[in-house]
Formats: sequence, structure tokens, C-alpha cells
Amino acid sequence: MNGGVGFLMSGNAGLIILGVFLILVGHAFNLAISLLGAYIHDARLQYVEFYGKFYEGEGELFRPLGSEKKYVRVTSD
Repeated sequence: MNGGVGFLMSGNAGLIILGVFLILVGHAFNLAISLLGAYIHDARLQYVEFYGKFYEGEGELFRPLGSEKKYVRVTSD
């Protein structure tokens, strides 16, 4: 018999209450994480869409270190 079904069939009230409690806590945690994810996604979209409307690209162009190459070797395979 499956372990989870064995607990239910044993008739131990403490284990049944613990199982119901864990299920409720798990569902509450899942709901909270889902709501938080929806909020963060919405905030990110607002930031990405509205940031470009008020940003002016002044300043120096970004040049990573070591990106300038003095010599280039071309080989044919």
C-alpha cells in the first residue's frame, strides 16, 4: 500500500490533521509566491516600457576593456 494512503487508512487523527495543515500551508505559500511573481512581472514591464520615454542617452559610449584589437588573423579551413 502507498505510504500516503497508509497514513489515511491507519485512522491516526494526529497524522490526518498534520497532513491537512501541511496541505493548507503549502497552498497558501504557492498562492503567495504566485501573487508576488505577478507583481514583480508587472513592475518590471512598467519599468522597461516607461524608462525609455524619459531617458536621454547622454554621456560616453560604453567600451569594454580589451575589446580593441590591433591585429586580426583570418584563416581558412
